[in-house]
Amino acid sequence: MRELYRVLHLRFTPHPLRPKALLQALKTLLPYAHWSEKRIRRLLERTLTDARAPTLLAVTVNPPVNEALSRQICRELQGIREAIVIPSVLDRKAQSRYLGIAAANAFTPRFRSGQGLGFSAGQTVYAFASCLWLSPEQISDLRLYALTRCPPSVFGWTAEGTITDLIARHLWHPLTKERFPQTPFKEGILDPDIADADALDYAFVEVGTLKAGEFLFDHTEALEFDVARAKRMGVVAELLGHFFCADGLPPSNFVRPKRWQAVPLSLLRTMVRVGKSVVLFASGEDKAKAILTIYRSQRAGGLLFNTIITDEFCAKALLRLLGRREVDGEEDHQWQRERLKFWVCHWHFANTPFTPRKEVAKRLSIRRSLASTLLEEALNRGDAQVKVFPPLPEPTYALDMEIALLKNLGLREVRVVEIGQSNLAYLAVGQAAAQLLLEWLKGAEEFAIGLDGGRAIRAFVEALNLPHSLSQMHHLKRLELWALHYRPRRKSLWGAGVNDILDAVAIRCHGSEWSEKVLCRPFEGDAVVERLNAVFVSIGAVDEPNRELLRAHNIFIPDLEKAVGTLFSQPFDSTGEPLGEGISQALGSVSLGSIRKAVRQGIPVVGLVANPQRALSALVACRNGLVNCLIADRQTAEQIIHIS
Repeated sequence: MRELYRVLHLRFTPHPLRPKALLQALKTLLPYAHWSEKRIRRLLERTLTDARAPTLLAVTVNPPVNEALSRQICRELQGIREAIVIPSVLDRKAQSRYLGIAAANAFTPRFRSGQGLGFSAGQTVYAFASCLWLSPEQISDLRLYALTRCPPSVFGWTAEGTITDLIARHLWHPLTKERFPQTPFKEGILDPDIADADALDYAFVEVGTLKAGEFLFDHTEALEFDVARAKRMGVVAELLGHFFCADGLPPSNFVRPKRWQAVPLSLLRTMVRVGKSVVLFASGEDKAKAILTIYRSQRAGGLLFNTIITDEFCAKALLRLLGRREVDGEEDHQWQRERLKFWVCHWHFANTPFTPRKEVAKRLSIRRSLASTLLEEALNRGDAQVKVFPPLPEPTYALDMEIALLKNLGLREVRVVEIGQSNLAYLAVGQAAAQLLLEWLKGAEEFAIGLDGGRAIRAFVEALNLPHSLSQMHHLKRLELWALHYRPRRKSLWGAGVNDILDAVAIRCHGSEWSEKVLCRPFEGDAVVERLNAVFVSIGAVDEPNRELLRAHNIFIPDLEKAVGTLFSQPFDSTGEPLGEGISQALGSVSLGSIRKAVRQGIPVVGLVANPQRALSALVACRNGLVNCLIADRQTAEQIIHIS
């Protein structure tokens, strides 16, 4: 899942990459650096058609607006000041979603703090609300009103459900990036009796008919509503639970649902009269008659809406009912292309897994090359936006931070781990390093590792659980572990020095089938680095233990205050250069110059850090070519991202 997530993230975020560019991006990461192009292409094909891929993606296809048809609707329906007409699709749920996206694109920039928004029941109204992501400035004083209310037994696209979901997403959604106030929005009012024309600035309502799939039809029993009786009385349209016959007037005997509460129609008429926005949603050819019916109801006291959001099927059917020809209907080439691009995106992303481009082209009777061109154009111009979410139940914040560090610092591999308690930080980082190495060993026949010392490295080797973990490495014939420090002469045993660590490995492997395959090697100078397949090193800081080590080796650095961190116990400055000359020889360890050379040659140099106070040390090491892979605990990773 990590591999799937990373490939998808590189493919789509922050800007979509074409296949060739994606292939080159993967070549910079481990373990793909030594893969052939053919093998990577197979990986891409497998990843992008993986049935799990859509679970990590949120795709928003922004429908284009038929400006010519929209203008004509406004001309033919006097008093309608704005119409938004988008392409039609046969999938009703998808059509509602696209209407909601179009409305969100149009109205979100218009919302201002202190305004009141009203919502009716309905699938499309809910789709609109679900597409809204408002800034803290917008929601801090925004008021939400339910224009209808259902009994508690009704679940679905209710006005109350729409409002509560909108609030909950901005307060608790784990993927929300902004920091919202404890109580987002000024008010969320679920009683329609409280709403009035003065409190509302926008009303979003959905026109209904008495057909299966409509809100009232699907909840007739709970609402105690007689659909058959309403049809006998000639009802053809419904708005907020108010009914209209074909002439625009209500039936002679009112048949409102008994268990239904709604604002009066006079509220909508007042809003229209004073210039506030009442937005009517409708889609599908069968809704054209309902729109016209509600439009004609203005004879009873005024217009009930002044904005309409619909699709082409509905808009053209409405013009036919009015006896009008599509004056602006001579669709130009540009609109045909925009609509076709929208359909390509719809059909490609509509199914799980995604429909291959070849099948999309066949469905739309176009060339595959044209389908590919339109899809890539939509992705690169923002007509189709793809967000990549970390997989659950993996720690989403950790994977988010991993991809941020990979990109921002130009690293080849990153692992971020949760530690729970600070005293477990080294253990968690060590376990992650062990997991990484075991992944690399799966396909290897020979592998040579260079090791630093320190608590994190000790935790790493302990987590490897040698030799038992090697039982699954069927191809591995030899594993070499090289010390990158000379064995010192000392009076006390620390236990975290690299030579102490290798002593433990040699003892544990002795007498096993791996005793001849796991080889522990002493440090033999900088030339050792060129023989290695990977290096694991602790990223440290200039603290008192490090100062004592320098004093023990008679190393005195006059400008030690310039040091920002240590690598192989050697202090380095803000440019990653060691402070002083000959320190590596005095300490008896590998030089930073040879490590930087290994990084340039593409050898994985993995920095382990398990202390937020060493975040700056890690950042400088990453930016200045001392390490090209990083394993850190969550708090340290957060601090690195914060200061980078």
